Amino acid sequence: MELKELFLNSGYDEQYVNFINRYRGNLTNLEAHRWQYSHIPEKSVLTAIMDGETIIGTQSMLPVQIQAQGKSFLSSKSENTYLDPRLRGKKMFKKI
Repeated sequence: MELKELFLNSGYDEQYVNFINRYRGNLTNLEAHRWQYSHIPEKSVLTAIMDGETIIGTQSMLPVQIQAQGKSFLSSKSENTYLDPRLRGKKMFKKI
């Protein structure tokens, strides 16, 4: 297993969406996934735990601009943390 940073349109988008949809009640699609992370793509964080070329875990962060006291700050919102059931309880979240 290895950690891998994913990028939009890198060839893993469809596999990523298929993986997270296994665990979601509210399914997403490839177009929505790409839109969600396209606002500030260079600051988006999509991390995968890979078993060879297969995604078996994900953690992602969406960049969000926050306005406070007349200033703009870049923050983030945690999204899509999912693990293959075989990895649960093994402290994988700390690693990703």
